[in-house]
Amino acid sequence: MTSEMERTVGQLVAQRPSLSRVFEKHGIDYCCGGGRSLAEAGRAAGIDLEALLREIAVEPEVPGDRDWTRASIAETIRWILAEHHDWLKRELPRISSLAAKVAGVHGQGHPEMVDLAALVEAIRDEIEPHLQKEERILFPAALQLEESGTIGLSCHGGVASLESPISVMESDHEALGRLLDRLAELTEGFEPPAHACNTWRAFYAALKELDGNTHRHVHLENEVLHPAIRAREAKAAAALAN
Repeated sequence: MTSEMERTVGQLVAQRPSLSRVFEKHGIDYCCGGGRSLAEAGRAAGIDLEALLREIAVEPEVPGDRDWTRASIAETIRWILAEHHDWLKRELPRISSLAAKVAGVHGQGHPEMVDLAALVEAIRDEIEPHLQKEERILFPAALQLEESGTIGLSCHGGVASLESPISVMESDHEALGRLLDRLAELTEGFEPPAHACNTWRAFYAALKELDGNTHRHVHLENEVLHPAIRAREAKAAAALAN
């Protein structure tokens, strides 16, 4: 039990993504807070640690569950682009449209819907430039590093390390995490009221998907891709030193 409890939440989800469902159920952050040990995270959430271990042990695996710590940088980036970047580019405009409709119809009686629509736009303003920075700067450089052992940035040419763009991405993730926390707060856990119309319900369902997809996205980058880049950099530096 001790060794399992010392593993971080982020490591557990990286090796078995389906465990994210257990942590989401208990409100345990496995993205920006993924560096905490399972014991620390469980105590902070007020969960009996023995019960938490039992839940993890019986959580069923799902088709396609994989240990991302064994994936190449290229495999991880392909997955992030297909499952997260493409999804966000497709779904964010639809979510914005739903937000505007619900705020327009219900905003007078429910002013929190106006706040929620503004929050959705703030989330888009945070996410969309972030995707561009990854696709134009970090991802191409990471692929080059894995393929050739050299580092280059389209805007700067050759560089010694990708630590600076990685740090920018992780800072973006923290800011986005705060916005998602506010999103869950304003929607009371994405639960529409009993009187909500179908559009309102569709809006909350879309927000719940956005929250889940984005948390998985951030986790995969913070806990899998970025450590893999750092490890590959260290390997390249060691080769040069020899």
